Amino acid sequence: MKICFISGLYPYSKGGAEYQAKILSDCLGKVHDIIFISSVPGSREAVLFTDGKKIYNRALGFTQKLLFYFPFSLWIRSIFLKEAPDLIYHRVIMPYTLFAIKYAERLNIPFILHIASERSIVFDSSLKARLKRYLVHRILESNAHIIVQTEQQQNILASFSSRETTVLPNLLDNNYSVKQDTLGDSVLWIGKSIKLKGLEIFMDMAEKMPHMQFVVICRFLNDNYSRRLKSKLESVKNIVNLGEQDNDFINMFLATKSYLLVNTSSSEGFSSTFIQAWMVGVPVLSLNSNPSGIFDHYEMGVYCNGDEDKLLDALNDFVGNDQYYIRVSEICRQVAFEKYSVEAISTNYQEYFEAKVKLA
Repeated sequence: MKICFISGLYPYSKGGAEYQAKILSDCLGKVHDIIFISSVPGSREAVLFTDGKKIYNRALGFTQKLLFYFPFSLWIRSIFLKEAPDLIYHRVIMPYTLFAIKYAERLNIPFILHIASERSIVFDSSLKARLKRYLVHRILESNAHIIVQTEQQQNILASFSSRETTVLPNLLDNNYSVKQDTLGDSVLWIGKSIKLKGLEIFMDMAEKMPHMQFVVICRFLNDNYSRRLKSKLESVKNIVNLGEQDNDFINMFLATKSYLLVNTSSSEGFSSTFIQAWMVGVPVLSLNSNPSGIFDHYEMGVYCNGDEDKLLDALNDFVGNDQYYIRVSEICRQVAFEKYSVEAISTNYQEYFEAKVKLA
């Protein structure tokens, strides 16, 4: 079977969606032929061969955005015609997504759309959100097959569409590293410099816990808000800013130097960083995200239900209580291997993909 992945960047840059697409493609690539339609940072080659995959490479510049990605969608269509894949997998809703789905329909190629976060399917009253709402509704009227990461995403879609969706969790290869015997000492935050990620909340935590080491791994955008955020970050003495890092670095830092992972996002899907932390026994303190109620079922950290004071209390509960930490750490590792490892989950994806091809 030939599967065409449409992904923002390859191999996975620093984003969770690209990272998950890379992990999944590596799994499926053991038994199937994989091609990518993507952008390869630093390369101008139109076609590359790497990791046993054929990568069609084109950058998404300002001109593409100005033309609503229509030229890019025509390029996608030409690849569909040339490669004739048995299945198309696309992660993250983009303006060209509907075009790609329609091209696939005309060619009778099954199309799987994987929702990456609540931000893709929750809308405010702005013009941009109204356009996004229209796009999502049109997608849901198509014959694309929809995967969601969490039960929350499934419920959101069910609130305005009767379209059937399937919950398949994120996954992670558990062979990259092993948690050290000694506890790390860094309270870690990972994200980018947009308001919904809530880096200011993490900085406030650090200021209230001056005796602890806090670390930020952040992609800072080039805007006024990000510059102000970075300037404030530099003034907090017990925060180390490591800037933007790839997932190999993050995995190793979690495994060797991290004590806790803190997530302060106001909106989240199923963050890959949760699984990356849990896989090496690092508990997660989550302000707003409780994907598929995972914190209600397993003691893998603390879900604070939007309460910032509870976030700080949870941190204090771990500090100095090694028995509590070690117990939670072991639960994190065990549940992560059982529910989110490649070994546990990849078969579910394999069977789902094969079933959609059989239906075509």
